Amino acid sequence: LAHDYQRGVRLILLLHVPAAAGLAVLSTPIIRLLYERGKFTADNTAIMAPLLAWFAIGMPFFAVTSLMIRAFYASKDTVTPVKFATVSFVSNVSLGWWLKDLLGARGLVIASTVAVVVQAVLLQRRLGVAIPGLGFGGLWSTLGKIILGTLAMVAVVEAGWYLVREIYGAEVIAVVGLIPLGAAVYAASEGLSTLVLDC
Repeated sequence: LAHDYQRGVRLILLLHVPAAAGLAVLSTPIIRLLYERGKFTADNTAIMAPLLAWFAIGMPFFAVTSLMIRAFYASKDTVTPVKFATVSFVSNVSLGWWLKDLLGARGLVIASTVAVVVQAVLLQRRLGVAIPGLGFGGLWSTLGKIILGTLAMVAVVEAGWYLVREIYGAEVIAVVGLIPLGAAVYAASEGLSTLVLDC
């Protein structure tokens, strides 16, 4: 169980951390390409793009939470995930109720993201205590490599978007060109090839 769990978390982080960063960085061209036509204007894109970026932050946590819950089920514990899901729900509602008047829709998205982060942290801490080998300690080096690769990818994609954003059809260039470029930079980052083989 510990071996499969650690392998699963590595794979989730390997895929979802750069994907979340890419969505956040390219939220504007992605929204523009998918929705900006008819009654959906540039002003609507400016409102929606930050919401996508905030949702993207929670994506790795949401993905890994699903695996954590399965680890609890595999150990015959169905109560703990429900308890922490309740904490997450209460956090979401409470924080959303407070932030909606301050930040509007963005406040609701932030509340949702914070709630899933809280749930993931609580589940991981309990797993590390309840089941030997399921702690996060051995995964910090993995996360460090992933973050370094993601930062390199973000730097290239951010620079590319800055250069092309004023060009006609920039959103197409971003989606068709910058996303594959960012993926290539990420894949070429030192240490990630070994990590892929480990997964």
